[in-house]
Amino acid sequence: MSDIIRVENLRKVYRLGKVEVAALRGVNLRVEEGEFVSLVGPSGCGKSTLLHVIGGLTPPTAGRVQLDGTDLGGLNDGQRTELRTQIKKVRTAVVAKDKPAAQQAFREAASVIDRLVGKGLVHKNAAARYKSGLNQKVRTLA
Repeated sequence: MSDIIRVENLRKVYRLGKVEVAALRGVNLRVEEGEFVSLVGPSGCGKSTLLHVIGGLTPPTAGRVQLDGTDLGGLNDGQRTELRTQIKKVRTAVVAKDKPAAQQAFREAASVIDRLVGKGLVHKNAAARYKSGLNQKVRTLA
């Protein structure tokens, strides 16, 4: 099986004035296709920071994140923002239980994902999995 998520030597340091807080210190993680993973740890250990970096919400201080072979470092801020905006529309519509709005938001998000694939910025297998997950959320609305 291939890695769907690969994190290599990931570091995230927050600066608070003159103080540096290391939220992630050399994290390595591999998640293979079909694997289920849980992040468990005490408050403040870096679980949310790791997920934010993997999701492209927060840039790492150092290290590398790959999603199904696509290096997130290859996407610019605008591309990551555009993708997150479309995904947020799907989640918002699902939470509101507005199926027509969720379906429209899914179509818009799928279009953005397809454009990123077309530009070679996102691997087509990762895009298919991502769109499948979004579609499942939309289908759960009754």
